[in-house]
Amino acid sequence: MSAPLPIPHYVEPDRWDASRLAVFEQELRDLSEALPVVVSGGWAWHLMTPAGHVEYRHAHDHRDLDLFLDPRFRDDAMNTLRRMGYIQSWTRFDSSALTPSVGSSPRPFSRHVKDALRDDRYYKVTVDLFLEPIAVREIQAPWGRSIRVVPPARLLELADSQSPAAACLSARIARDLLARGLDPVGHPEMAGFAAWLDPTRLHARPVLELA
Repeated sequence: MSAPLPIPHYVEPDRWDASRLAVFEQELRDLSEALPVVVSGGWAWHLMTPAGHVEYRHAHDHRDLDLFLDPRFRDDAMNTLRRMGYIQSWTRFDSSALTPSVGSSPRPFSRHVKDALRDDRYYKVTVDLFLEPIAVREIQAPWGRSIRVVPPARLLELADSQSPAAACLSARIARDLLARGLDPVGHPEMAGFAAWLDPTRLHARPVLELA
């Protein structure tokens, strides 16, 4: 029987821009207070990680806001997004949802973008909206109110359906915690990225090595 695989290591990556994160967090706060959205993707991992964690780019993805919403609230969502200054940005996923191939299951999806101003600089905010019901867990947001997120186990299933090898550090840590019967939400190890970073390596992709 071979030895267990060691933890994959990364070169210490760049960190997310603090002002950009503040813009996205404010948009997320406003959207979550206006609509019963369920946060998915990197921002869900962010909300499950103890506040004050180091914002490494490999920790979780902050490039956009992935939100699920029950289709019953579609009209409310479109009106709210327009009122907040978002415009719809068409993608190849929109067209596939409109004209699905035989045997496929289209996912009602739309992308919305806006330029938000902070400290005399504009930041592009992207919202990917999935109009379908999904499992929900309510947790405490950093700004003191509850927020709805996709539960960790379901979030891992979504990540695996896309690209398991490219899972962020948060997903890898959460998977390890769940395997040990521990709840990832708010667990101190969710902020323990240092154990997964190795500055002696020359590449940023995860590397698995047999012991």
